[in-house]
Amino acid sequence: MIDDYKFNIAIEITGDILVTYVFTSEYGAQGWLNSKVYKDLCNKYTIKYNMYWLDGLVLGDKCQVLGEGCTVYEILGFIKYADNRYGVLLDSGEYEEVHKCYKEFVVSEDET
Repeated sequence: MIDDYKFNIAIEITGDILVTYVFTSEYGAQGWLNSKVYKDLCNKYTIKYNMYWLDGLVLGDKCQVLGEGCTVYEILGFIKYADNRYGVLLDSGEYEEVHKCYKEFVVSEDET
């Protein structure tokens, strides 16, 4: 079930196309880099990739969204846009891509 996923790795593709894929494990990300999908992208476009760690947000976590200031949201669910492309449903009713959500600066109510 998608709401049980914990996305830990992102692969950002840059160059002729800009897209970010997310994975639940480094093994899955490496497998994707060796896949026909990635090889086909390389044959069709001039691209490079950057792999980086995600916060591993799960259902019920509080997070902030890149480009949305200091607003803190709660994750209510996940949605699959395409293979390895997922979004989170926020308590605002909006969906955001998983790789744009982070908890680095979230302060819990106990710390205020």
